[in-house]
Amino acid sequence: SSAGHFLRAKSIDLLYVSSNHIPNLQGLRLFLQHVFYPRLAERGVTLAVAGTVCEELASVEGPQVLLAHQVKDLEPLYAAARVVILPIFDGAGSAIKTIEAMARAKPVVATSFAMRGVDRSSEPFPVYDDWLDFGDRILALLASEEERLKAAQASYRLSLVNGNDGA
Repeated sequence: SSAGHFLRAKSIDLLYVSSNHIPNLQGLRLFLQHVFYPRLAERGVTLAVAGTVCEELASVEGPQVLLAHQVKDLEPLYAAARVVILPIFDGAGSAIKTIEAMARAKPVVATSFAMRGVDRSSEPFPVYDDWLDFGDRILALLASEEERLKAAQASYRLSLVNGNDGA
């Protein structure tokens, strides 16, 4: 089972947490199509998806894609994940998921849309609106613990500026 693969791996490379809001679902589908399947799957990269968005994704579950659905506690998933992805290009609402990931000191690869409303003036925090760049950044982070640490620290500093108490 895919859950077995994840338990043996003891870590999750990528995490996406989302409701089944259409733009969030579309962003993930585009990410799978343009980045995950063509570039990351062959390298053994794993992706966990949590939240109601999973209801629309039964067809994508496989050895490297785990649909966690609605979990009572996201903390273990965040703790296990090396990188949080936010491939969102459209929709309403604020960047709550972005701030939540940052407050947990996780490296975040996000589009400029996913970062809307986040004050980045204090921190050189790059965004990735091109799929090639998005994939390159993921690979760079997965390849280097030092890069992940730098990105995690930047995330956390940004979360403090943006008024998240870490909860």
